[in-house]
Amino acid sequence: MTGRSTDSGDGAPVTVGGPDGVGGGPLMVSGGGSTKVATGELFAESAVLRRAVTDADDWLVQLGTISRLQPVSSTGWSYLNGGAELTAASAAIRELRDRAADLAAALDVVAENYGAAERDVQRLFRSLGADVGWLIGVTSYLWLPLLAGPVIAASAISGLIASMITGRPVSDLPDEAVQWIADHPEIYTDPAFVELVAVAVASADDTVAGRLGVPHWLTRLMGDDQLALFGASTSAAGLSLLLAPAGVGRRTPIVVTPVGAPKPVQPPQDYEDAIGRIPPSVPGIPQIRIEEYPGPDGPAFFVYVGGTVDWSLIPGDEPFDMSSNLQGVGQLAPGSREAVEKAMRDAGIRPGDSVQAFGHSQGGLLVAQIAASEKFGIDGVTTFGAPSGQVPVSVSTLAFENTDDAVVATGGRSQQPSPDRLVVGHQAYLDKEIPKGEGMPAHQIPAYTDTAGLADASEDPRVLAKKAATFDLGLGPGTAVDWRADRVEPRPAGGGGGGGGN
Repeated sequence: MTGRSTDSGDGAPVTVGGPDGVGGGPLMVSGGGSTKVATGELFAESAVLRRAVTDADDWLVQLGTISRLQPVSSTGWSYLNGGAELTAASAAIRELRDRAADLAAALDVVAENYGAAERDVQRLFRSLGADVGWLIGVTSYLWLPLLAGPVIAASAISGLIASMITGRPVSDLPDEAVQWIADHPEIYTDPAFVELVAVAVASADDTVAGRLGVPHWLTRLMGDDQLALFGASTSAAGLSLLLAPAGVGRRTPIVVTPVGAPKPVQPPQDYEDAIGRIPPSVPGIPQIRIEEYPGPDGPAFFVYVGGTVDWSLIPGDEPFDMSSNLQGVGQLAPGSREAVEKAMRDAGIRPGDSVQAFGHSQGGLLVAQIAASEKFGIDGVTTFGAPSGQVPVSVSTLAFENTDDAVVATGGRSQQPSPDRLVVGHQAYLDKEIPKGEGMPAHQIPAYTDTAGLADASEDPRVLAKKAATFDLGLGPGTAVDWRADRVEPRPAGGGGGGGGN
């Protein structure tokens, strides 16, 4: 089993990362209503110290009870019956309690300072990126054709991202470029590259504003660090609309159908169990899995949604495509989101039902958006490698985001951090050979299975609270149904009726 913290034999935890053993970085935890950012090990030590404080208080209460048993009139009782030892023990326990409390407080300060430094660095990078983007836009008339340039640039960027993620040839890229990308995963499996992508995404709207002649001060006012009116979502929406004449984002009817008979299933026990139930991104198979369990207050549902299957920007039969990715980040209601909502309705999920939703990559973006829409009574959302940073958070959310996964950065950073959104992740390939020809390995299910295992073993109280709310529901056996979604081309008028969803 991968991604677990095991015992080395001397009581020291051993962090296991990567599908082949040690190699991943420590678990990092941030958000959830706290400004702290630190490793899981730091929070584990803090939790141990706080338990020591609680235990010390309990011991002092017990010693106080024992000391009150001595006869009040006895002058020699204290010496003959251990009164001095009780006093000494109480003093030692108080010292232990105070030192443990001081150390726990010091660890909190370290986490707070780390979080503040990280936010300051990210803010600096965003600010510099915005200024450079605006300057590029202002001067673009000198070197970029008015109409052809944006379309060509957008197509090239989309093709490059598709190549990096999948490692598959893309028609508009030379074979040599595709092969070079596949042979150098160390470049895009690097936290520095991830931050570069995040800055580039955040700066795209500044570039457009500069090209349109919007004053620099107004661009900064509307940007991420002030009014946050623009960001990754508006950039993706603008790009989607720009490419609409080429067929990107074309609306088609969506049909969802159950595949096979319902299967008996037990409720998931933890995050590693849950991610194993998310459908793989493979053409022609179901993209959605829905489990139903009888509960004391009505049915409880677990929904699992897979990631992108077709990397074409032009919609075909597969709704989980690159077009839906672009529209999803742009919050334009993609076809894949319609497919998930239809499957949920057809599975019998109604407003007010208990729902836990899980998704990988595009699937994580979709379940986050569906939860934000409040069409269903989703109680909790868990995403793995999802570009959902700018989706408004309305329910309890645990976002798994590896620091060497650039796909997460394409959705932008959270503009208004929510106390309900907790982020956990690690550098999946810190001291481990990066596989070639697999696209972005830190984005794949095996890498996030490792991260899920680390989260399951974490003693961070925020992670423990999310885990309990997600899995400790007291459910018994249930049934699972897989769902397949397809786009259907409308039939011509007079051709016997149009295709449609159910």
